[in-house]
Amino acid sequence: MPLRVAIFDDVLAARREVFHIPGLDVGVYGDADDVCLICSGERAPDVVCMDYAMGPQHANGADAIRAVRTVGFAGKIVAMSSDPAANAAMVAAGANESLLQKSMLRSYLVALGAGRLGEKAAAEEHEKQKGFVALPLLYMVGALASMAWGALLLGPLGHEPRYHGDYVRLAVRVLPQGAPPSLIDRAPTPAEAVSVWGAKGKGKAFDMLAGDAHLGDARFQAAGHGQRWLVEAAGATTWHVGAGPSKRLRFPEEIPAGQGLPAFLDTRYVARSQRVVEGQYLWVVGFVHDNEGVPTLLASEISDGQQADVLGPLEVGRPGVQGGGLALLGLGALLLGAASRS
Repeated sequence: MPLRVAIFDDVLAARREVFHIPGLDVGVYGDADDVCLICSGERAPDVVCMDYAMGPQHANGADAIRAVRTVGFAGKIVAMSSDPAANAAMVAAGANESLLQKSMLRSYLVALGAGRLGEKAAAEEHEKQKGFVALPLLYMVGALASMAWGALLLGPLGHEPRYHGDYVRLAVRVLPQGAPPSLIDRAPTPAEAVSVWGAKGKGKAFDMLAGDAHLGDARFQAAGHGQRWLVEAAGATTWHVGAGPSKRLRFPEEIPAGQGLPAFLDTRYVARSQRVVEGQYLWVVGFVHDNEGVPTLLASEISDGQQADVLGPLEVGRPGVQGGGLALLGLGALLLGAASRS
């Protein structure tokens, strides 16, 4: 006949833990409120494994042991709380012995069944149980490795520099270079686009009459990244530069862009500018070129500090690598679930 074992543990009962151990007939109970009834009669267990805390509304392990000893239960009682103080309280209440850790329960039951089956069967079962113990460990190691690699692929390994090789993004400062004075306020201006606008009558919108509203071709000297550069902008260059100062005009021909335009007494005129001045800080995106020994930036985009965010991040993602990282994280989660079920 197999040895009858009763386990009182709310966690094992909630998980519906089943112990198929040769030589043993194991029952699992979520609380010890009916321990005296369970441990009496012809089907009374030979061994009781008792946890201490099984919920605030249920008897604790020490009280249950005292109660079952009072009614005459003479079988073996094993305290199996992970709390040493709780185990000591249950031994003082009448338990025969205690386990150092609740995780040792399965090994303890295997050894108990081995004594029932005999020495040869015990050795075979012991080898089988070693495999059962090793399986969750393998799942856990695999899960940790998968999740670690997944995090790396989503993070550092899943991104690459947006600018590399000769394609660069530099912060530069426009150097003093004897630039001509601005047509608006006489400030030294290496690059400037000036347009003339006119509006007839009060409350009328201004229309551009002449000149250029946006910067185009330009060449100026700048310092950045520890050296001096010649910045060259062409018609394909995109400028992200805020509007410069404006100037009220009495007649369009007060600035060169307005020369040749007819002037009307009932028309209001204004000159508007977009420009780069000496001492200004800029972000330049473009290609590095050696122009007869002069380091040159062939600009594809130029931005001032207030609009630098339109240039985008310095790094871009690698979708293929990041997809692999997500897959590894999912595999790690599956392995963790398998380890908990094992």
